[in-house]
Amino acid sequence: MSQSEWIGYYAPREMERLRNELTSYIDHQLNLFSECSEYDEYFLHAEYDRPADMIDDFEEAAFRSALSPAERHADINELDSWEILRGFRVVIRNRLGRGDLAEIRSEIQLFNGIMEGALGNVEYENPCSHLQIETAEEFGPRFVDWLLKSVEDLNRAWIDDPFWKFIGEKFAPLKPLLDVLHTLVHSELWPYSDLAVGELLLIVYYFKQVMEEEWQF
Repeated sequence: MSQSEWIGYYAPREMERLRNELTSYIDHQLNLFSECSEYDEYFLHAEYDRPADMIDDFEEAAFRSALSPAERHADINELDSWEILRGFRVVIRNRLGRGDLAEIRSEIQLFNGIMEGALGNVEYENPCSHLQIETAEEFGPRFVDWLLKSVEDLNRAWIDDPFWKFIGEKFAPLKPLLDVLHTLVHSELWPYSDLAVGELLLIVYYFKQVMEEEWQF
């Protein structure tokens, strides 16, 4: 979680919405960072560890189709970073288009690798754009534990993180519900109880609301 955290939740029947929103988000993030005067230089000199290994063999033709004509037959690992980014963007779109959960996870992994390869070289600050997709089974325990810790840490004098304090204060009134939910998400029945999943979604909705309407970062 971070100060600019965004959470979306999707039912199994909403894969198309997930693909569409991921496509828009990833395009926006890549454009935002790679075309920004503050960070474009880092994308020009991004460090990717063997980019040829980051795509599958059947994706190579699509990757090469995005390259400059003079580079289309070059060794992928020898391409400059800007050409590699062009190819990766096509691969990402294709993976999203195929659209099952495994492909979406692999697309997210590639996006994260692109951002880390470029922004990992920034020395004077810590810019980050990172995506993660989880099932309710994976997400529920981590999210509830994180919220409870923010509430519990309110009583500790050393907290100087405004965001962490903000989250703790917002969820402190909901601690009894979080305690109940903590038991549910750590039980063997999770996430097979509609009631428990419904309670988690209420907490997620509230988190989204306070982040969008009240938090200023």
